[in-house]
Amino acid sequence: MNRWNKTAWTILLWMVALGAMAQKSFPEMGGVYYAYPVTENVEPITVPDGYQPFYISHYGRHGSRWLPADSRYEWVLRHFDDDSNLTAAGKRLKKQLGKVWKNARGNGGQLTPLGHQQHRDIAKRMVENFAEVFGEGARVNAWSSVVNRCRQSMQAFTGQLQRLRPSVPVHAITDSADMRWIAYKSPEMRRLEESTSFAKMKGSPDRLMGMLFCDPSAVSDPVTLCSELHTIASDMQDVQLPIDLFYLFSYEESMDIYQC
Repeated sequence: MNRWNKTAWTILLWMVALGAMAQKSFPEMGGVYYAYPVTENVEPITVPDGYQPFYISHYGRHGSRWLPADSRYEWVLRHFDDDSNLTAAGKRLKKQLGKVWKNARGNGGQLTPLGHQQHRDIAKRMVENFAEVFGEGARVNAWSSVVNRCRQSMQAFTGQLQRLRPSVPVHAITDSADMRWIAYKSPEMRRLEESTSFAKMKGSPDRLMGMLFCDPSAVSDPVTLCSELHTIASDMQDVQLPIDLFYLFSYEESMDIYQC
């Protein structure tokens, strides 16, 4: 008997992936750190007459996270060790970064509470919009990459499904053996990566460095520091700290960093 005729399947896949979209606001210019918005009151998806949903294939990126490693925060903080080289703005930023580090320490690369909630909410919307798929005889197969934030995203999603539909069996897998297809790169993709280089900043970090340091020449890599401060500013929407660091950047500077 053909199992595809008897069983509704949902295939779920989480992996680390980079995405880009047209950016306008400061949070959106955070790129991969942009906490995607949820559009309320959208028109429900209607199924054509004579058809019935029976299958969903969902491919998802991990949810909101802290920066990929503690070392990135630590590298930024070292630039603010010498109080004698900090302007008033630099000392203010040092205090703010101290609060950021207190929240982030030990969490580099991990999923934030918002990241967990994002996937629970996606699961909830899926069940609400396509209840037929999760009816009698349904089952869920889920795979994630071995990256912990991806596994946690899958668990948040499938955990919500089980709470909403406890009768539906869920088979969740995180196995390094699957990485050859979860993180597969085609020959075409590899050639594209080899032929593509990151854009360079069109502007200069000098304004920001002069704003923060009495002697900006003491900063050995101002371009990277400027970029990392922008990344931390962007990530505040993911960790949900009430700290706004976008005041450090003009709109043009923020767009410049985003395009890089």
